[in-house]
Amino acid sequence: MCTIKLKTWEATSRSSSSRQLFACIAVPMTCGIRQDDVFYCYLPLYHSSGGQLGSGAALFGGTTTIIKKKFSASAFWKDCVKHNVTVRE
Repeated sequence: MCTIKLKTWEATSRSSSSRQLFACIAVPMTCGIRQDDVFYCYLPLYHSSGGQLGSGAALFGGTTTIIKKKFSASAFWKDCVKHNVTVRE
């Protein structure tokens, strides 16, 4: 079994690749994300939720995914309007 080490805020957790894949596929399906949605990923991709939701929405949901280099609370709504965001994490 292959495992992936994910660096989280304070600790490192281990998750199997099949569990990662399931999360990437399941989230777009269960949340009703469609191909015409624009997904705003404000979490870092090394974070388990950011990596699964950000990449899963794009790869398995077929969405356009907006990935910010650094999150800014003051620019959040401006970015949403600028990119016509319909789904956020």
